[in-house]
Amino acid sequence: MEIGEIRGKLIHCNGIVECVEPDEEGYKEENGIDFESFKNIFFKDYNLTYILELALEFGIHFHIATHTIRTNTCKEKAKITRLPLERVIKGFYVWDNKTENVYGLVIPGDRTYVKSKVAEAVGINNDESETRIEKSEWLPEYIEYGTVHPFINTESFSPNGKLELILFDRNFLRKRNEEGGLDDFSFTTHPSTGYDNHRLSIQINYYDAFKILTSKFSERKVKGVDLF
Repeated sequence: MEIGEIRGKLIHCNGIVECVEPDEEGYKEENGIDFESFKNIFFKDYNLTYILELALEFGIHFHIATHTIRTNTCKEKAKITRLPLERVIKGFYVWDNKTENVYGLVIPGDRTYVKSKVAEAVGINNDESETRIEKSEWLPEYIEYGTVHPFINTESFSPNGKLELILFDRNFLRKRNEEGGLDDFSFTTHPSTGYDNHRLSIQINYYDAFKILTSKFSERKVKGVDLF
């Protein structure tokens, strides 16, 4: 990277605990934005304000990161952020083609899920996993391929949507909780904000993301299981 090259910026909300990550070379830290403005820009349109509210309640650090380069894959995101690939988190939505239930999977960028483990987690016989579990054509309405993430709203769950469960990997949850630091998730905002969703991330610890989602939707809807 050339001296002085800007790779993006980190945007914080006033009141969020201090960022403990080392300064990222090439990322400019933007002064904190007031709660209402931050909420309205990034969370309100898709009913995701619970992320900000629970982060403040629990004292969880996160920030929004913008990038100068569009990305569609974890490898591309790891290159621009210079994070280890395992800390660039990818999302999958898969479905059971028999019941049409959809499941969200949250996986470190250097791994992939094992169908038999997903089957076990959702109550499908392992010998049927290869024929029943497929990539879902349904995504929450504000998510597109290349920006897939687990930060969904209530409307995404059945009966309004098709989503039944969000699954994190329990061993990686333990690992990232012990290690601390931030992981990079894709994130999506309304087009009216002017942000390109392929140049946008929410950077938050994998375990903290799980904590926020379980607190919002309960451990019946968001679970830690063996995924790989």
